[in-house]
Order: sequence, then C-alpha cells, then structure tokens
Amino acid sequence: MRDTENSFFDFDSPDDQIPGITTAGDLKTWFKKAGAEIIYEINTKIINHITGPKLTLKDLCRLNSYVREDTHVVMLITSRMFNTRVPIATKNHWIVLADKLKLINGHEVTEQTLLTELVELKCFSWGKVKNHLLKNTTWIGYTN
Repeated sequence: MRDTENSFFDFDSPDDQIPGITTAGDLKTWFKKAGAEIIYEINTKIINHITGPKLTLKDLCRLNSYVREDTHVVMLITSRMFNTRVPIATKNHWIVLADKLKLINGHEVTEQTLLTELVELKCFSWGKVKNHLLKNTTWIGYTN
C-alpha cells in the first residue's frame, strides 16, 4: 500500500527508510478511499511530523473522546515510547488507538491529570493490539 502512493521512491523492503515515510495526507487519502469520514485532525502538516507543535493535555483528552467502536483514532508518536533503543525522539510511528489512553489504575484521564501520572495505552502497532508503551511512561512522553 505504501508504494502505491509514493511517486518518487520505490518501497521494496521494510528497511527502506525514506520511501517508507507515510504522511498524514497519505493516511487521510487511504481512509477516504475506504469510505471513512475525517471527523477531527490536528497537527497534520508534514513539518509538524518532525518538529511539532506538541499535543497538549487538552488535545489528548479530545482524541480520547473519539475512541469508540465506530471510529479509528490514528496518532503519530515517537517509537521511542515503545523502545528506548530508537535513536531519535521525533514523531516517526503511526498507531491506532484500541482503547483510550488511561492512567495505570484504569481511570480515564482528564485535563486536570498531572503530566507525571503513569499511563497505559492499548493500541495497534507492528501488527499487534496490546499495551506497547514502556513501563513508567507518563503524559510527558506524549507532550514532549
């Protein structure tokens, strides 16, 4: 699927770094072709993929409000949140939320949640739905 939208570089292998880049625009196109309606988007310009701006706690709570069985919430994060050996901290990995981002005690987050609270996230990534986050991940991991 990645190679069908890439007119500049051939994507022949998962090891192909540059040709494997998927922009928010590409994702929107694929979802629309599949019949989806885009109901909310934030920070979708290509420069934002690399440099920010970062999501606020209010942004994350709003994204959480869209997690339902009839929606797909797609987020671009740094894969460093899943693996500390990733050398770069820029946003480089798309995930699909399978559940709301929650505190580790299972409570839903609010705009009053402290940024130092530990969180868990069940999401689709690398072919599996599970909590991929490293232990001791906080809200700060999402906003930095």
